[in-house]
Amino acid sequence: MLKRIICLASAVLFFMLTLCGCYDYSDIESELIVSGLAFDLAESKSGEQLYLVTAEVVVAGGSSDGGASSKSEIIQNADKTPLAAIKGMMKCSSKKLFFGHCKLLILSEEVAKNGISNVLDLVFRDRELRFSMEIAVARDCSAYELFSVSNAMNTIKSYEIVRTVKAVEKMHGTAVSVSVNELLNCIHNGSGAVKTPYFTIEKSVDGKDLYFLGGVAVLKKDSLYGYIPSQKSIFCSLASDEFNSGTVICSIPSSSFPFTFNVVKSSTNIDLEKADGGGVLTFNIDLSVSFAEIPEDMPYFSYTDADSLVNQISRYVSDNVFAVVKDTFDRYGADIFNITPKLAVFYPRYLSSFENLEKFLRTLKIKVKTNVSVEENGLSGENFYSESENG
Repeated sequence: MLKRIICLASAVLFFMLTLCGCYDYSDIESELIVSGLAFDLAESKSGEQLYLVTAEVVVAGGSSDGGASSKSEIIQNADKTPLAAIKGMMKCSSKKLFFGHCKLLILSEEVAKNGISNVLDLVFRDRELRFSMEIAVARDCSAYELFSVSNAMNTIKSYEIVRTVKAVEKMHGTAVSVSVNELLNCIHNGSGAVKTPYFTIEKSVDGKDLYFLGGVAVLKKDSLYGYIPSQKSIFCSLASDEFNSGTVICSIPSSSFPFTFNVVKSSTNIDLEKADGGGVLTFNIDLSVSFAEIPEDMPYFSYTDADSLVNQISRYVSDNVFAVVKDTFDRYGADIFNITPKLAVFYPRYLSSFENLEKFLRTLKIKVKTNVSVEENGLSGENFYSESENG
């Protein structure tokens, strides 16, 4: 009987602890919530290279109407490694740094060129840092400067930048947001390369410093290799089948003004025809488009006019996707379109016949076929396609 009472009491105590206890509880007032981290390179007085780590932290503030609000401040520290810099930052702070809500890692151009493994090593060492954090590159400016400029008022800059990428991705397909987990999978288990958003700082009309999403940065293996600007990066999204919908501004022969069309639906498939010395890689792009407005000088009164317009859009997309894919393969030997993992499933022996991935990509003949259909134009029910290829 005594043994049963002891067992019952132990079980009750166990469930009370699991339901009401928290082994690592800490008061939020004793912590600084880190919303983003920026990594730059600096030099010590002796000329030694250091990592300058900047943390944007969320602090409580007051609004003009007397209510509660949040704002951000930055704290910095430099040391020989990113981990040492963060540890030094925590020692100097009167409060503990909490990384559970850190949404963004920004790498300066110099850090990205030197190799990102030292920075990403932090994610594995700190259990609070999440693999879902997004990555961006700062071009022609320091990474920490992006925490000092803004396109909005009274916001947390890191969260604002993350929202900017997602909003522009949805509206224009300029750049697709990339998490730490996605980056690592692409580099180590996928195509060996990845594209990440990059930001620049420019002057606005009224002279203020604002950040802009410039396009995508090309990361290959562990390092930054180059950039693709926004006017071309949209075609990267089309080639990699990551462009779902959005607005495209283009120049076509039948109008002297820039022409805008909306992509309602988009899908891209790839085919490979094996050949000695290098195969033929075909991108099959299907677009469903609509027109918000037709320029005044563009004829659009008959079936023939409508068909001509759709044909010009098809040619425009094919030519630009071809140019971006071909240039990326030739210039960087990097598959930022994630095609090689797909091809490896069906053509493993063929891919293994090449010495390395770069040689395979540079010997490929590229072909792009774009099929365009217009939603509810009322003039033509036909689909048009165009092709662009080497030679």
